[in-house]
Amino acid sequence: MTLSYLKISLVLVLLASAGVLAQEQAKTSAPVKPYGIKSGYVKMTSNLGLTRQLWFDDFGRLQREEVTLAMGGFSQSAVVISDGRWRHEFTPGSTTGNKRAATAAAGPGYLKLSEADRKNFGITDLGTETLAGKTCNVYQMSKPAETKVWVYKGIVMKSISGMQGNSLELEVVEIREEKVETAKFKLPGNIEFREL
Repeated sequence: MTLSYLKISLVLVLLASAGVLAQEQAKTSAPVKPYGIKSGYVKMTSNLGLTRQLWFDDFGRLQREEVTLAMGGFSQSAVVISDGRWRHEFTPGSTTGNKRAATAAAGPGYLKLSEADRKNFGITDLGTETLAGKTCNVYQMSKPAETKVWVYKGIVMKSISGMQGNSLELEVVEIREEKVETAKFKLPGNIEFREL
């Protein structure tokens, strides 16, 4: 098994784990408006060739996320647009996509972390640190994967997740608190979405 294959597999497993966490979080206390910032843009990069861009408005109720994995000549992208009620997921250039209730895949509720969430995911506070000029709360999470996160006003600024001796490190390289045009959250008209 090649190292590139292992890295791609690790990224996909960790992203799937994050999805499981998000679904479990939605059952407990995920906020409808998960951020303490009205609107803005966040760009993160990883040690494994992953780039994540996030545009949001209305404190995170409206979101557009673009994720690209590029390594060893392989490149794959995905887009998720959420209006707080529905998440629309698709691959750029495709004519089909998926639609699911936003509560089935809401992001972790770090803005208002409940005691139930702390217990369910083994979350402990590690204090504060400064990243990109922002004072972040730092948390350690033991479930579903061992993860350390730095959070600023509900936005994950950095995360380190490990599995089987490999680690995925994502870190903000750009964050802007600014108005985002509503066109950014508009669904493409040429894609048919299947409800899951």
